[in-house]
Amino acid sequence: LVTLIFYFFVKNALSVIRVFAKEVVEKMRELDQEKMKTETALHDFLPTSIVRDLKKKKVSAEMYECVTIFYGDIIGFNELTSDCTPTELIDFMNLFYGNLDARFSKFQVYNVLTMTDDFMLVSGMPNNIGDKHVSEIAGIALDLLAGSVVFQIPHRPNSRLNIRMGFHSGPACGVVAGTKIPNYCVMSDTATVAREMEKMGEGMRIHISSTSKNLLDKVGGFRCDYRGTLDLGIRGQMETYWLIGPDSTNPPDITFHECQDRNLSLND
Repeated sequence: LVTLIFYFFVKNALSVIRVFAKEVVEKMRELDQEKMKTETALHDFLPTSIVRDLKKKKVSAEMYECVTIFYGDIIGFNELTSDCTPTELIDFMNLFYGNLDARFSKFQVYNVLTMTDDFMLVSGMPNNIGDKHVSEIAGIALDLLAGSVVFQIPHRPNSRLNIRMGFHSGPACGVVAGTKIPNYCVMSDTATVAREMEKMGEGMRIHISSTSKNLLDKVGGFRCDYRGTLDLGIRGQMETYWLIGPDSTNPPDITFHECQDRNLSLND
């Protein structure tokens, strides 16, 4: 009798253990899935190298000696979207920004989240690529310019995008801000000047600072035209230029044609 009781006790215990083990395995699987979702979300907000540093718990503010920062803005955006339905607006924004993301992925640039309706790119941070940061930004700017010409606005097929662009090169600091939804922030006077280059530019033209122009001359492969000297307020006077296109007479170490090979139509 005692043996029979012991047998049923052990049998029940094993049954409970099996159920418990199954629940543990299921919970571990759910935990792994949640970790994957969290990591995917982090990659949406942060550069890959910063995500790796976060895992190692060694993220801190880092200074970069020279990067290139770009700003772009759709002129007349409010007028373009003033008479469209919510569905048309969503379709337009999904098409435009979805294709921007696809285009950005072909260059060594990082799309910095902004709180405004313009878009900001940086190259040279957090991944240091030498002087190539200026040619990467120049390449994506020319690529955006060419793509804007053929981009069709779904609810206004006879209208065309009018994008104003500008960039500047200089030092910058990169830092991760926020805990629940961390963002990679670029803090520097370079970003302020880059925004001024965009604001003081013209539609369907790429306005650049003399610093960026001198760097482009150094790496080669791009042609610029002198625009003039502009007053940047407390930052004083600055000579500025228009980025015109590739320069076959002064080929770079990394040619602009490599950027063209990576070209995507905004409607692809």
